[in-house]
Amino acid sequence: MIFFRLALCALAIFALYPAKSAFAQDSAAQSADRPVIDAGRFSVEVTGSGPDVVLIPGLATPRDAWQPLAEELKSHYRFHLIQIKGFGEPAGPNASGELLGPISEDLARYIVDHNLQSPALVGHSMGGLLALMVGANHPDLPSRIMAVDGAPFYPSLLKPGADKDTMRDYAARLRDTLLSEPDRKPDLSANCPEKTEASPDAPGSSTSDPRHVCQISRWMDRSDTRVDAQAMYEVMTTDWRPRLKDITVPVTVLYATDSDTGLRDSFIASWTRAYDGLPQARLIEVQNSHHFIMLDHPVQTRDLVEAFLEKTSA
Repeated sequence: MIFFRLALCALAIFALYPAKSAFAQDSAAQSADRPVIDAGRFSVEVTGSGPDVVLIPGLATPRDAWQPLAEELKSHYRFHLIQIKGFGEPAGPNASGELLGPISEDLARYIVDHNLQSPALVGHSMGGLLALMVGANHPDLPSRIMAVDGAPFYPSLLKPGADKDTMRDYAARLRDTLLSEPDRKPDLSANCPEKTEASPDAPGSSTSDPRHVCQISRWMDRSDTRVDAQAMYEVMTTDWRPRLKDITVPVTVLYATDSDTGLRDSFIASWTRAYDGLPQARLIEVQNSHHFIMLDHPVQTRDLVEAFLEKTSA
């Protein structure tokens, strides 16, 4: 289970679950009372009023992951909830070709086109990487960045000496395997219903709370396998560490550790090393958590995000 504790669970989970159906509609994204903005590679729901905050979910995750936080804080902030096409809605332009670069540029374009004033960027997992990409390529756009269990190069968390060249063949094989499997829905019965005995340490778990295992599985079932596979390949082969120096705004990183594993010190060292190129970054450990920190510790996450945003609006 080390792989999951090192925040790579959002990638490794695809090697453990069967391939998914190409698409299943996300009803939340199509709610009549909350208009959806088409922004090219992703759609956006806007809620609340106040300083602008862009919330970016991770790999195979819809905007639902950020909805509870936005609901709690929307009286003070205007949230722009991103949903990458293919992660809960039709893949559209993301069905083929490169993803991370075009998505990050569409994020920058959305900020400019919709006149967002120095927004804060908050991204989970792959969303954190996207926020870092925007921050490096367009340092004048965001006011600050928070990466929630998001790293500039995920494989380095598992293997310090890893680089994008050594990862490329492995990532390509995993991507091609996913794409070659027949479409099948994952069997949710083993870890799902609201059973207190459901184990959060079961294969594919990325939450320490068994109540959320089924929800995460359903999110992944709704995502498009083509987009999952390509996004996973790019996250495993995109090393943004050399570009950290180009980020000029404050960066906060929330990272998960699980004291039960006995590897807490190595987790801390891995995350500290990941951000060596950005010594001004503020790293905050969230103990007894897995990859989905906002699900495992919603109150603590809310408090940390709110403190982060208060600095933005001060």
